[in-house]
Amino acid sequence: MELYEILLALNDNNLERNSVDPRGQLFEQYRELRALRSAVLSLEGQIRQEALEEQARKEELEQLVLQAEKWDLAIKQAKGKVNRQKGLTLKDMMMIQQEVVRLEDRKQAGEWRVTDLQNQQALYESERRPSLTRLKEMKARYNRIAETYNQDKAESDALIGSYASKEDELLKELKPVAQAMYRQALKSNPENPIALLEGEICGGCRIGLSIYLVKQIRQGNQVIACENCSRILLP
Repeated sequence: MELYEILLALNDNNLERNSVDPRGQLFEQYRELRALRSAVLSLEGQIRQEALEEQARKEELEQLVLQAEKWDLAIKQAKGKVNRQKGLTLKDMMMIQQEVVRLEDRKQAGEWRVTDLQNQQALYESERRPSLTRLKEMKARYNRIAETYNQDKAESDALIGSYASKEDELLKELKPVAQAMYRQALKSNPENPIALLEGEICGGCRIGLSIYLVKQIRQGNQVIACENCSRILLP
């Protein structure tokens, strides 16, 4: 292939690659996957935390039940002493009665706490199943989207690979200096690394060129880049 035929083929390959833009098509799927993953992790963390809190409630309830039995026994024993009234002074009786009141107050507070914990347990059980169902649905949706995304990404990678391979094959036909100039032009101008000389100006950046550079481009026997934008210029 002639020099400018190679450059035009490189330009066409780049234009086609940019027009397809396979990676851009994956962006929405990728963004949705990230949002879903974040939501799944958040819900899993919430479920684990709620399970830990429920375990703590169960342990507290067990302790309160055991404590209530001890309070009942202590109250019964104290009341028995008061009823017998044998060997007790008035001061002793008053102290025992005050202790009974304290124990009954603590028992009442314990019963209120038991009721509160039981209500929390009932609420936990009513919300646990919907949370697990929602988590299952979110994971299923994530897996469906991930499967489609991975398939599309594999196709995208293959397509991009084909463009890259074609570009590499064409570049092999250029001299190392010309290869370096094209790569620099592509880096600076990903959309259109090659432009036409229009009169004495660059068709890419629309900046006027030196007479010497214009003459070299029109001779058409070497790769010339615009002094301003680094695009490869064709006559």
